[in-house]
Amino acid sequence: MDNGDTRDTLTPLGKQIVREMAVAMGKPFVKTGFPEKAFGDDHEGPLTVGEVAVFNEFGTEFTPARPFMAMAYEQHRDEMRAFIDREVSLIAQGKSTFKHSLDRVGGRHQGHIRKVIGSNVPPPNSPFTIENKLRRGGSRITSGSAPGAADAKNTTLIDTGQMRQAVTFETVMPPVPGRPLTGADNG
Repeated sequence: MDNGDTRDTLTPLGKQIVREMAVAMGKPFVKTGFPEKAFGDDHEGPLTVGEVAVFNEFGTEFTPARPFMAMAYEQHRDEMRAFIDREVSLIAQGKSTFKHSLDRVGGRHQGHIRKVIGSNVPPPNSPFTIENKLRRGGSRITSGSAPGAADAKNTTLIDTGQMRQAVTFETVMPPVPGRPLTGADNG
């Protein structure tokens, strides 16, 4: 039955991501982005922070895509691979745990995503968006605006700063079958 709610409708890319996450289940991993609770929090209006993030990442009929999460991944792919290699080496040497290393990987990628959100991702805001920001008194956040940006009202992806602040990470450490989790397993 179609009730008009499209939140449960996955795009082909969304289905691919869910399949990849299913493969990863049962192994330690880190999720970076917007936690499930971001899809329940108000975004000072009818949309949740998570919905606003999805609409910005993939675009809508009225809003161009500004793929900040994909950009963060692409811009920092080589750096993150080298960082992960160093973390694996630390684990192998007994100088880190899976949990601690995954926390460090998640924290680093969280920072990359937040930085991209504040970098004035193209295309520029439309005159309509700028006018709406001005009518509401302009953006209430200016820190983190792109260098050289006139001000936050012209910075894409930044209005209240709520979406950028909602970016987080979660390290998932499934239990090892037949062995209870210990402090060493969790960091």
